Amino acid sequence: MNTKIVFSALLCAAAGALASCSTETDTNTQDATNPDVTAKRTLSVDIPSTRSTVSLMDGNKWEDGDKFIAYNLTTPQGYDYITAETKANQQKLEGNVGCKQGDNIAVFYPLRYNYAGRNPETVELSMDYNELSKNGNTVKAHQDGTFATLSNFDYSWGTIENVKILNSKATGNVQMKKLYAVLHLDFKNGDTPITNIKSLTIDGITRTATFNLKTGSISERDNSGITITPKTARNEFDVAVLADNNFSPIFTIVTTDNNTYTYIVSKPLKIEAAGYYPFTVNVTKPYIEINNVKWGKYNLQYTPGATSAGWKDGYHLAKTPWTYFYMQRSSYPLSEVVLVGEPLPNNTNNVEFDHYRWGDIAHAHDYNSALSNTYWTAKGNQKGKMSADKQFGDLAAYASDGKWAMPSMDDFNKLAEATAQFIAYYIDDSGNVIYGSFFDPTVSADKKGWILNADGTKRRKINQSAAPMNMNGLLRKLTKADFEKGIFFPMAGTCQNAMHLDKPGSWGAYWLSDASTSNPNQAAAFTFQVTTINEVMPGYTKSAINAKRTMYSIRPVYVGN
Repeated sequence: MNTKIVFSALLCAAAGALASCSTETDTNTQDATNPDVTAKRTLSVDIPSTRSTVSLMDGNKWEDGDKFIAYNLTTPQGYDYITAETKANQQKLEGNVGCKQGDNIAVFYPLRYNYAGRNPETVELSMDYNELSKNGNTVKAHQDGTFATLSNFDYSWGTIENVKILNSKATGNVQMKKLYAVLHLDFKNGDTPITNIKSLTIDGITRTATFNLKTGSISERDNSGITITPKTARNEFDVAVLADNNFSPIFTIVTTDNNTYTYIVSKPLKIEAAGYYPFTVNVTKPYIEINNVKWGKYNLQYTPGATSAGWKDGYHLAKTPWTYFYMQRSSYPLSEVVLVGEPLPNNTNNVEFDHYRWGDIAHAHDYNSALSNTYWTAKGNQKGKMSADKQFGDLAAYASDGKWAMPSMDDFNKLAEATAQFIAYYIDDSGNVIYGSFFDPTVSADKKGWILNADGTKRRKINQSAAPMNMNGLLRKLTKADFEKGIFFPMAGTCQNAMHLDKPGSWGAYWLSDASTSNPNQAAAFTFQVTTINEVMPGYTKSAINAKRTMYSIRPVYVGN
């Protein structure tokens, strides 16, 4: 996606201000006229226009009844507020504010209910829901994708510096600055526009944050994202987002015919305050359908505190087909004697992780040794199934409310029938070499069901044997375009023992939903490996003999509408 900033000067519209103070609540008249004494005075700020709208043509205008925070930065008196009022055909901001000669006063719009921050001189921001005063009335608002409602999230800030007091009057100037940008979004799938969108979720962007009235800085960001549900289906969306130097969203849209599309921004963007960004987002479905099975493009992951559309808190799909946690740099060709992985964090239940015991739901992502036996002892195929208390079962189905599931051995066999398997590698933007197994459905019919050399010649049948193969001529180099055609399983390592990730980058294992029919402690998996002795184990799934206590990756299949 390309960014373009337009109308930034208009969104940065300044409100020039002159302030005057007079006695209100202070009973000491001499104090009010003494410029060096802090007193409660009526602050009057001249403003040039009359409506609180965000306009690409006219900048910002304020509406009678709009309330602003006024906070004395030099001699803090707590949070005061000033209100937009029209008097004698001239609109002003007026209110009682404690001040004295030389004070700096922060002005902030809007006055949010329950606005005060956890620390002095801060306020809380929300890009999801706001409750504010407009035209003398309380307005409760969510973003709805229309430009007209952006005024409810029109976070603006400036300071009156060096207040001058003369005869109970104060003068000063303030320039209001925007804290947010506007995204104008439309969507395509290839060359086809996507219309009739009933919901838009933007994961990975700031939902709530804390703003410092003195420094103008934003902190304590909750980047759990927002979901916008318009009153009626839309083709385009206008969305207010806080400025961000590391803007890495995931766009998910759902149309009225219940089709889901996604786009993941893998390379962070810079979103500047007061910017207007028209984006055409080229979304795709998060799966590739092969032989009537909708294979997910990405691994299932868990990130504490994360939210993602359609997933239980913490769970989500990886950002790219080649992404996995705790990636360890490796070479091409592989030369590392041992890929031991990073030492896993001690806080086992509160870290990002993407390996799971078979059938464990309650403690799925917790690799603590004390939980090594918390797997599901069910036998046979358990795709989409769960125990009555939902402590055990198909984790992908649980985490997605039934829209995704662990693949079965039958699913994998259908994949093998309709594709050619390549032992492949990809070099990402950071220079990491990611080894994996790539299933390509675009090969000719005579090559489907075969493991192929990089040049497309046949080596042996898929899933025929667990025996190793010589690597000479085998490894295929992938491009980003390949990931839209076939299914790539990165060698993301395995967690055989608690606190230790084995061989991330050279060994991969993916659970299947089929448990042993005789041994309650074993289940089927697709496992594969490259070695430093010029060999590769391409994978073999016909024996359900993998210990359920080990923690493998999960590549879900889509089973929703």
